[in-house]
Amino acid sequence: MHYVTLYDASEHAFENWWVIGFGLIFVGIGAVLVFAPGLVAAFTRRPRGPLFGWFFLLFSIFWTGAAAMSVLGHDGEIAGHAKRHECATVAGRVQNFHPAPYEGHDLESFDVADEHFDYSDFVATAAFHTSASHGGPIRDGLQVRICHRNGVILILEAAR
Repeated sequence: MHYVTLYDASEHAFENWWVIGFGLIFVGIGAVLVFAPGLVAAFTRRPRGPLFGWFFLLFSIFWTGAAAMSVLGHDGEIAGHAKRHECATVAGRVQNFHPAPYEGHDLESFDVADEHFDYSDFVATAAFHTSASHGGPIRDGLQVRICHRNGVILILEAAR
């Protein structure tokens, strides 16, 4: 049977950079609170003390650094496993397909052979996570081949 690659985590290693960008916004706000308190006072009625600014800045730096190490480290590890094909492979028809609602609040899930898979659009990961309600390809009865590690889909292929 001939398969077409629908998703390969090795091509999605650093798509979650926005998590770091979001944190950097707060680092910038903290820097303004600490190094330009006059600017802050011009826009607020109640000036903040220097302790609040330093706490905000240091917490933002810590959070952004931790998020960067966690997200990029995790995504890099997933992408590396996919690139080296360090994963178990299962092939068969999608069964017990449970689509996730568009708004989230539930995982999309399905079974192939004896393996169970679930994922969500609302988790920042390099692994496959696109639900059918957001344009994902999984449907009941679809013939697939999946390269996975502990139920995390690294490479998703569908029969042509």
